[in-house]
Amino acid sequence: MQRTSSASGRISSLAAAAAVAAAGAFLASSPAQAAEGYKFTCQGVGMSTVEPVGDRDGHAVSVGEYSCRAESGRAEGGIVSGANTWERDKGVATLLAGDGVIRKPGSIAVYQFTEGKNA
Repeated sequence: MQRTSSASGRISSLAAAAAVAAAGAFLASSPAQAAEGYKFTCQGVGMSTVEPVGDRDGHAVSVGEYSCRAESGRAEGGIVSGANTWERDKGVATLLAGDGVIRKPGSIAVYQFTEGKNA
């Protein structure tokens, strides 16, 4: 399945990737079908700041909320909203927690991410 995302506003590529992955998991629960692409337009919600932990140089935590609208594919018209908490250590971000909800008329899914990394 081809996955693309279109980020708008001030959202990190991590949030867009999370939305695409969540929707991919949501859509993958259907019977096998021909490969299908889909597109999301996402935006950050509120202020996401990187907060130093204070124990060593380059160690920080950030929490980001996002909202995305599915623009095409089977999820078209659906809304994804979620939040991710990242630990950042010298340029490498490791996901500590992530969750959200995908809503579309007649359907709803709740997801939780348990691991992720971005270098």
